[in-house]
Amino acid sequence: MKRWLIVLCCLCAGVLQAERLEVINGDFSKPDNSEHLSDWQGDGFQRIEGAQSSSKRWLAPEPWQGALLVMPDGVQRTKLSFPALPETELAATGWYGVVSLDVLGLESTGKAKLTLRVLDAEGKATLGESTLRIEHVAPKGGNTESAYSDYRRIWTRIDATTFGKLAGKTAYAEFEVDGKRAIIVDNLRLERFHEQPTRKLLGKPNGVLGPDLIGAGAMGFDGLTEHLNTAFSVLNVRRDSPAAQGKLQVGDLVVAVNDLPLWEADISPTLEWFER
Repeated sequence: MKRWLIVLCCLCAGVLQAERLEVINGDFSKPDNSEHLSDWQGDGFQRIEGAQSSSKRWLAPEPWQGALLVMPDGVQRTKLSFPALPETELAATGWYGVVSLDVLGLESTGKAKLTLRVLDAEGKATLGESTLRIEHVAPKGGNTESAYSDYRRIWTRIDATTFGKLAGKTAYAEFEVDGKRAIIVDNLRLERFHEQPTRKLLGKPNGVLGPDLIGAGAMGFDGLTEHLNTAFSVLNVRRDSPAAQGKLQVGDLVVAVNDLPLWEADISPTLEWFER
């Protein structure tokens, strides 16, 4: 079984350009009005539980503008449109899905738990579920009204067999908050990866746009990604390289660097990484 991997070092590669798999209004796009916290009626989202005001839009400065403030009593659900299987030699097997949600933090100091789950086409059976516990403590000698700088991400994985059965169909994603504090979230995503990445996949599942090759020569490995993914799978690892010494394996999914989620499948050694 392949592992989820968090890499504790800086790597090197190039920026990718491709189209994202479809999630209706997955970025919680900015509303027309300018109220700081307006009741949220997001396109494609349905409130399953909670009061009318269980979700509000968080109009923070960029890059968080348009994020969502989910109250403890709210459950939000939206449709996920799964892509058809790629027309390649590996089309019928091996593709698994990852549904993720960016977590900016709590709206104030305290504790809360966020649950992200994927449901079947009927919205009944759970296909994948993850939880994330968040705690923010005010710094000594100071007071904080917002903790949205505590950037993290929550993932749930859909196995290859289930992902294949959902090809070309629609399922659901939902998220809810348990606790005494609201959680600020953004960017609901659906991404896909292959269990056994190979160069035969390069440029085929998404036409000329991907999958694309990520070369991290200094670290001794190559990665494979597509669709503006925020993670990438390991394509190969060279013997005795830093990646091999770090026990990186073919098929591992790299989701973060230095405990911080990747903004996109780009591991360039830019000034931003040094600042992190």
